[in-house]
Amino acid sequence: MGNNLILLTAAVTPDVAFGSSLSDPKERLRQYRSAIDEWSRVADASDCDLVTVETTGSGDSLRDQVRVVDFHAPEDTKQHGKGAVESAALDAAILACGLPDSSTVHKVTGRLTLRNAERLVAPLDNGARVRRTLDRTYCDTRFFSTNVKFWQTHLSGMANEVADDSGRYLEHVMAHRLMKAEYGGTAVQRFPERPMLLGVSGTTGKSYGTLWQRALSPVLLRVEGLLDTRLRLKQI
Repeated sequence: MGNNLILLTAAVTPDVAFGSSLSDPKERLRQYRSAIDEWSRVADASDCDLVTVETTGSGDSLRDQVRVVDFHAPEDTKQHGKGAVESAALDAAILACGLPDSSTVHKVTGRLTLRNAERLVAPLDNGARVRRTLDRTYCDTRFFSTNVKFWQTHLSGMANEVADDSGRYLEHVMAHRLMKAEYGGTAVQRFPERPMLLGVSGTTGKSYGTLWQRALSPVLLRVEGLLDTRLRLKQI
C-alpha cells in the first residue's frame, strides 16, 4: 500500500437494532458503489489508496470494485451502539492496512461523497483535521483526516467509551479525545474550507449538498473561523 489512505465505512445490510432511514440492502449497495466510483477518482488524483471496511458480513458484494476489510463486531461492542462498531472497525482496518506511522487516513462515511474532496484530501504531518462545534464537545465523524500515529496514540479504542443508549455518541467521545490531545500539545486543525457533503444520511434520511447549503457554506466557514479564534484567545 501507499503512504496515504481514503478509508470508507460500509454497512450494506444494517443491523435493525441500530435503526436506519434506509434499510434496503440493494439500494444501500447501489449507493455504496456509486460513492466508491467517485472516491476511486479522488484517490487517483490525490495519490491515495482506497479501502472499504464493511461491518455487516456483506463485503463480498463490494470486493470486485475496491479492497475490502471485513469487520465482525463482537456482541459486547454492538451493545455500545453503531458508533462503537464504527470506531472498532476503523481500529481494525487501520491495523490491517499496515500503514506507516507517518501516513494520513481520510475517513469517510461510505455512501457519502464530497464536492470539494480534492481540496480537502491532503496529507497531515501530525494530529488531525476535523470539523467540531465551537465548544469542541462534538465533532463531525462523517469525514475527517488523521495521522496514523495520532490515531493510535489518541483515538484508538474509543468503542468502549461510546454509549448510544445514554446519548454518548462516537462524536462526543472523539471530541473529548481530541481535546485531551490538544491539552497535551498536539495540534487539531480545522479544514481550510467547509466539507461539502453529498448524499443522504442513513440515520435521518436528510439530504446533504442542497443548493441552500452550498450557498451558505463559505459564509458559515468564515463565521466559524472568527468565533473559533475569539474563543481560543479567551482561553489563553
